[in-house]
Amino acid sequence: MAGLTYHKTLTDVTAYATGDKGEVLRVKMNANEDQLIANAQSVEDALEDTIYETFGSGVLTGMVPSVGTGLTVAVTTGTALIGRMLTAYAGGSIAVEANATPGYIYYNQDGTWTTNKTGTPPSTKSYFEFCQYTSGAAAVSAVTTPPKILPCNPVSYTQTFEDLLVEETHYRDYLIDHTALGTLTIPGFITLTVTPSDAFTVAHIDPELDTATSFYVRISRDPDYYDYTDYYYTSSTDYGLYAQCDLTFVRTGLAYN
Repeated sequence: MAGLTYHKTLTDVTAYATGDKGEVLRVKMNANEDQLIANAQSVEDALEDTIYETFGSGVLTGMVPSVGTGLTVAVTTGTALIGRMLTAYAGGSIAVEANATPGYIYYNQDGTWTTNKTGTPPSTKSYFEFCQYTSGAAAVSAVTTPPKILPCNPVSYTQTFEDLLVEETHYRDYLIDHTALGTLTIPGFITLTVTPSDAFTVAHIDPELDTATSFYVRISRDPDYYDYTDYYYTSSTDYGLYAQCDLTFVRTGLAYN
């Protein structure tokens, strides 16, 4: 992509005039400094908002919570995304409240933690709900897993299905399910091949039924493919020998892995 042709225009600074000096110059310089800071902040805000809308907020690496000593939750070192990638958390323990069923722990953009039993998030900081915990009078008994952000990567799934039988109707609709290979977040292209290609053709059908893990194809067979003489006048009684094919698919896209 070449990018946008037109963009938001930031507020220009005050022009200096020949002869500006003293109080006039000081006022203009201060105003321009304030405007430059405001412009830079608007760029930062737009970038963070875009990252948040695209990826959300959550853990990028590490930061695994576990039951700590007494009324604490232990968290390993790691990094998080809240509008921007935060400075790596060094790991440590978070003091929590007793008799929480559940209690809530929030991780804030400034690297601090907020905990409570009400489920009320911070009102003056950007954050995400890191985990919930259960505690008694003197100890934490359980913690949940925090939300994790994984980057979408290009992937390609492929598989071959052998000896598919296409009988007297001369075609077969076949569901390809690649759940065992992976799930696409953003599906891409589907490439299909069938052998022997001089007798069979294959096409992707019913795209409205496509899912992140499956799609339908139709295999068609040339009605004259099998040899009538061999079929009727030899000892062979296996019709399938004359109507089998091998199907291979390649499906690309973006996926979390």
